[in-house]
Amino acid sequence: MSPDSDDLAPAEVPLSDEDRRLVASWAVDCAERALPLFEAKAPGDTRPREAIEGTRAFAVGGKRTARLRTLAWAALAAGREVGDPVATAAARAASAAAGTPYIHALATPHQANHIHGPALYQAQARELAAGGDPDVGDEEIRWAIEHASPALREVVRRFPAGRPSRSRLGLLKHQLDTGLRRGPASSGKAKYPLQRAAEPSPHRRPVDGRRDRGERGAHRDPVRVAPYDSVKP
Repeated sequence: MSPDSDDLAPAEVPLSDEDRRLVASWAVDCAERALPLFEAKAPGDTRPREAIEGTRAFAVGGKRTARLRTLAWAALAAGREVGDPVATAAARAASAAAGTPYIHALATPHQANHIHGPALYQAQARELAAGGDPDVGDEEIRWAIEHASPALREVVRRFPAGRPSRSRLGLLKHQLDTGLRRGPASSGKAKYPLQRAAEPSPHRRPVDGRRDRGERGAHRDPVRVAPYDSVKP
């Protein structure tokens, strides 16, 4: 059996509830930037806002309860039902934020994706709202990186980076992950081994709409949201 066989259980990484609160706090800051885009389309639907508010309560010390899962699923459903790509991406940002309290302490790219999700979907929402202007999405990714604390960046470094896809959202993900990993550690040397982002290979087939090896089995994750390249204008 090869060392990287899919049959081997992934290693664990250090991850406390305080680490999850750090991620959740940053996640709701990101998701809130896109929330007005959903509410402009569906002003009577409070599900994404409730997901953000529930996650913020966890971030400031609240308990991780089953209600957060319910809020995450409800926001995701709101995105499916709204019938607008911009609003859908905004709702997925809220859903992804509500999933951050459930990040598992497993060294897989899929768990890193849970950290990325809120920033990625809010960048996608604002880019689509600007008529697909890539400069807008790039600027949102820069904002997310700049507003990530050194402690949060250190959490990201504990997880391996997945292979980027060639979709637009895959490129945004690569920018975000690389930027977070290149940021400063909280104090001197990082406490945990640095997991560098994988560079795109010119020989790799596009993986749009498919899970990488580290994400197999993700359909069983109760806080999984849509694939990164599934929202198209």
